[in-house]
Amino acid sequence: MLVSFSFLPIFLYVFAGLFSFAHFPLPDWARLIGVLVGLSGSALFAWTHLALGKNWSGVLEIAKGHELVTNGPYQFVRHPMYSAFFLMGAGVLLLSANWLVGGLNLVAVTYMYLMRVGDEESMMIDQFGQSYQRYMAETNRLLPTLWK
Repeated sequence: MLVSFSFLPIFLYVFAGLFSFAHFPLPDWARLIGVLVGLSGSALFAWTHLALGKNWSGVLEIAKGHELVTNGPYQFVRHPMYSAFFLMGAGVLLLSANWLVGGLNLVAVTYMYLMRVGDEESMMIDQFGQSYQRYMAETNRLLPTLWK
């Protein structure tokens, strides 16, 4: 819910021109990187939903028939949806060149991540036991392991 509200300043910035006091200088090439980072986050978000299929839920729950998903982006990290949110937030920050607009979004994503990830992992351990613990040992939470 908090992350949803964090998009309000983005809309107010884009459509009403508010928050111009929070601009910081940024070259065009950095804003272009923001576009690419934001689009990469959006693509990762879509890929995450495709991999989860019927296992996705907006609330912390294990649905009937829930399966442990370790394919798609989940083969690289345990929480690719949060990785996607962080990438999109970084993209907004760079594209807007506005510390308030981009910063609020990143603060909200960070808060959501910190409040939920431990509970999510506990729930998965309760449901999938050693299978999830092995998966945890093989993957990082947000960033893929570059070498083993």
